[in-house]
Amino acid sequence: MLARKDASPLRILLASTLRAQLQDPLDIRNGVCHGLVGISAAFGNRPATLTWELNGVKRSINWDELQTDFSWLSKVPFGIGIISNSHQESSGGRMTDTHENREWWRDEYGLDLLEPKWSVSL
Repeated sequence: MLARKDASPLRILLASTLRAQLQDPLDIRNGVCHGLVGISAAFGNRPATLTWELNGVKRSINWDELQTDFSWLSKVPFGIGIISNSHQESSGGRMTDTHENREWWRDEYGLDLLEPKWSVSL
């Protein structure tokens, strides 16, 4: 875990944003592992689907959604490594707080860190 006093504002923002985005895949994993109640095969235009129920709440995910989540999750360890490595703030590293790096984090991990573009007239 990052010590807040040692962490840059970008590092804290990235860690908290990534953590928030991990919640849904974690819920899916827990549902499939601990509450799986149905598997349906693809048929016609209907995709294959996994269905689970936990604490009285029933959810499902189709094959394409599951593959999208797995693809994103497979990249997360690399992202965590970048966030955790204190040497990444060197010039040219992804932890340098630039617009280009914020765009990279959005494109690679879906972490929208881009600040709103405001126009101020004086």
